[in-house]
Amino acid sequence: MSQYEIEYLQKKYELRQAEIALEEAQNAKDQVRLARNASGGWGYIYTANQDNVDSARQTYEDRLYAMQEFNQKTIEEAQSTWLQLNQEFAEAMAQVQDPEKAAEIEAYYTERMANLSRVLGLALENNA
Repeated sequence: MSQYEIEYLQKKYELRQAEIALEEAQNAKDQVRLARNASGGWGYIYTANQDNVDSARQTYEDRLYAMQEFNQKTIEEAQSTWLQLNQEFAEAMAQVQDPEKAAEIEAYYTERMANLSRVLGLALENNA
């Protein structure tokens, strides 16, 4: 599991906690008011505290934004690293004369690029 996956799952967990808190705030009927019903009589209506709902909604939106921002930052960093690795690979291969050493260099950069591609793919998938 990559560092990206760990951080993404942590942010997803925090987002889910905020979502649950929002649902609980919306379902909490902790305010009572007297209101006239359809037949003209009076009755008590239990409602959620709007301040609590608004606060929970803001927390949820903040966590959602943080998750989206994290994905976008990961995508940008991965793209930058991809270009850098390609350049390093080309420079390393231009300097090497030994075919055995060239194979080692190629294997090293192939593995790093594969890992980077996997993280980039996950970030793009999670960004949708």
